[in-house]
Amino acid sequence: MTYTGPRTMHWITAVLRSDVLDLPRPEAAARIRLVLEAHARRKLQQAFFAGPSRPAGFDIERIVFTYLDRLLAQRDGRDFTFVVRNST
Repeated sequence: MTYTGPRTMHWITAVLRSDVLDLPRPEAAARIRLVLEAHARRKLQQAFFAGPSRPAGFDIERIVFTYLDRLLAQRDGRDFTFVVRNST
């Protein structure tokens, strides 16, 4: 079992608070995607456009970088797969 700190797990709360558990599987998948994209956009907004100071380095949540990577891949017409890596 691995431990993921609560700082990186807010996305799962957003998904569970939505109505996905009551939907058939195809509709649930589409709804989860919408919820996660909205969550990523909120985090992007908070990171760069909320307040006078700009965050840097470890003050920026990982989801912001992942979402920006996804947008760049979409722009270039490439497939994008979320991958989790660690430094150990």
